[in-house]
Amino acid sequence: MEQGIVVYFNDKPGKKFGFISVGEKKDRIFFHMDYGRNFIPGIDAPQFSYTAIKREPKESERVIFIRMSGKKGAIAYHWGFFDEYAWLIMNERELIYRAMIEEAAKGILKKPQIIWGEGTIHQLNAKYPFNFSTTLGGRVRNFFESDCLPSAAKDKKTFWFEYKNKDGEWLRCTDPRLITAAKHTRMEKKNGKTFP
Repeated sequence: MEQGIVVYFNDKPGKKFGFISVGEKKDRIFFHMDYGRNFIPGIDAPQFSYTAIKREPKESERVIFIRMSGKKGAIAYHWGFFDEYAWLIMNERELIYRAMIEEAAKGILKKPQIIWGEGTIHQLNAKYPFNFSTTLGGRVRNFFESDCLPSAAKDKKTFWFEYKNKDGEWLRCTDPRLITAAKHTRMEKKNGKTFP
């Protein structure tokens, strides 16, 4: 990912595009509102989510983006606000999570329900510890299969985690225990140790 400054943004309906200035050479990278994404916690650093950004960028605002080649030059395929990225890094240990479920009855989705939360990763791990050795058909069992709803795999239900971002919005994210487990595994490998 790269950082840059928004130097132009056309906010007219049907347009919603602009340019990002990057580096000392002042490269101009095209970006469009449609490619704006929120950030979610990741293993090494925050990563882009599938959730689109609602707020429009302002000129001179710092953004993080992924550069790709387009037909007319470089474009920011995914981009997000630097302040959200930095906030996630600074508040990683204090993030608030919740677990959600959505059921289908006769082909109609019911309103999503909170089945765990709101709490920190430490509270989640204390209530539902991640078990490295427990597997289901050769794969690691997830939060719902192993700890919360044993019958979930048989039912027509969808599960996901969300975290509360700096603006108080709930955004869908990966099971935070998997991210924590991956970080610990990487640390153990670096120190020459392995988990039981």
